[in-house]
Amino acid sequence: MLGGDTVHPPTDTETTPNLARFREALSAECDNPNQVVESFFHIPLVHQVLEILVTTACASIEREYDAGPDIEWAVEAYTDMLVFAHERGSHACVGEVLEFFNAFWECVLSLCSGRGLLNLGMLVATESALVQAGAVGATYTEMHRFCRKIAERLNAVMSVPRGREAGMLKGHFLLVCFLALAHSANSPELSHALPLHTLVDNLFALFQQDIYKSKFTDDLAGFEDANPGSLLCFFLRGSRSLFDAPPRHRSWSTTLSAYFAFSKHMCASETVFNKFRTTRGIRFVVDLLARAFEGSPMSVSASDCHNLIVFWMPHLTPLTVHGNSNKSTLDAIRIGVLPILATIVAGDRNARPGSSDLIKYRQYRGYFNTYLLDALIPALVWPDTLLAIRKMGGKLHPERWDISYMLDYWPEYVGFTFRDIKYYRILKRTKKWVRKVTERCHNPKCPRPVNAYHAKICACVQVAYCSKPCQRAHWQDHHRVECTRGLNARESRNVLSESAALCPLETTYFERYFIRQCIGDPTITPQPPPLASEEHGHRRSWLLDLSVRPASMDPTWIQFDDPLPAVENHIRRYVRVRKGATTGLILV
Repeated sequence: MLGGDTVHPPTDTETTPNLARFREALSAECDNPNQVVESFFHIPLVHQVLEILVTTACASIEREYDAGPDIEWAVEAYTDMLVFAHERGSHACVGEVLEFFNAFWECVLSLCSGRGLLNLGMLVATESALVQAGAVGATYTEMHRFCRKIAERLNAVMSVPRGREAGMLKGHFLLVCFLALAHSANSPELSHALPLHTLVDNLFALFQQDIYKSKFTDDLAGFEDANPGSLLCFFLRGSRSLFDAPPRHRSWSTTLSAYFAFSKHMCASETVFNKFRTTRGIRFVVDLLARAFEGSPMSVSASDCHNLIVFWMPHLTPLTVHGNSNKSTLDAIRIGVLPILATIVAGDRNARPGSSDLIKYRQYRGYFNTYLLDALIPALVWPDTLLAIRKMGGKLHPERWDISYMLDYWPEYVGFTFRDIKYYRILKRTKKWVRKVTERCHNPKCPRPVNAYHAKICACVQVAYCSKPCQRAHWQDHHRVECTRGLNARESRNVLSESAALCPLETTYFERYFIRQCIGDPTITPQPPPLASEEHGHRRSWLLDLSVRPASMDPTWIQFDDPLPAVENHIRRYVRVRKGATTGLILV
């Protein structure tokens, strides 16, 4: 500290008058709020109050009293001096002001990070929650206003070359910029925060300059190592907020490009992306994509929307597929991923043949194909996922969410359910995560659930019992007729040429759970024949695929005149026919 003597932590009565005197002296010497005369830096009161502010910040960590007003005054006063030092002062003056820079910001940062203010849980919590910030208690709105004041002064520093040069020489300058952005990620006022958007523009300008790029990259990497995923949340929310930002004299294209460039840089880091994914970052991505698909406001160009969609849609699958949790899928459905699907299909149908819009929507459709096959449908196979979706109630996106809605808009996936071997491999991989199925044993006298690994499945491959004794007790008298019905091989030899690379397929009870859910809906496929049991669908209900064959393809029919196989040989015969099919198979 300057002055040589140790300054003891001030009391509340001692701090307030000094702050008032400091502000009065600043007002008396300033022509405007961002400029002070050079002689002001030599006023002893300035050094005295700055020392008090620094020690106040340090003492507040131990004493845990509310230092919010002190820190806010300190930020305003100190950055006012710093701005003037870069705009008017000499090199000596700049050095004199920056002498306090590291010590002061270390205290501010210790309050921010040491007291848990920078917490990723804060970024995904509800907006009505309070930030538990220790010494500096604030709501999201208050914290946003505080960071906006910091951003205004940081922008003033970076608006002139001398300010950028002096700031980049100090180790904590960029860290303060990153903190101001990270703390504003969940602010409800982000769309109207021009200082924060301007700060992103200024940081992007530094990032593009060769003289600063190395230091900028190192500081950014250090910040992300300490707080992985926090800035990526802000860049996504900031990009989303520009769609609702008020218009200005120029478009937001430059700012959106800055957000986009930083987002790409963040996603290249595996550590950052993994942390962003585990903190349910899918919510931010789906929200941004949904807004980009809604349309292009005047302030955001169609090309910018296209770039956002092309970059983020391939990230849907890696953001969802991790671990054995379906929370990411539930978040995506809650925010509105299915309306995105509907928008893509509608755009594909309405686009003129050969137009650029048709090419774009076909590209989007390809991205969503991957997400639907690799992530969304395998997660929906889980019975617990469907139960959780039903419990969401009013929290869901106002659009319909269920599987029938998805297949209504994406009808070819009824066919993919049977023809695409990749989908079955995904189901088999997903089966490793399953321990129990919520289906009851088919014996009505047994209340136990069916274990997927020990189920006794009948020849109709549609009914399961929890154990061999239950199968013996129920099958002969109650299920035998239904089990053997429809096994006439002469009625089940139709082969369609619609898929190019079919592999041997072994259906399992786990796979049939989802297939029965999808195809059992009479609005999607023809109504199956009457069943002896209303609880379990007939084999036809998941093998019919007549409604989705492309009209442009001529089917090939192959007739097998083999004799009627025995019940125990039917599945083996089915697999053999499947192997012999070159293009596709339907059993009716």
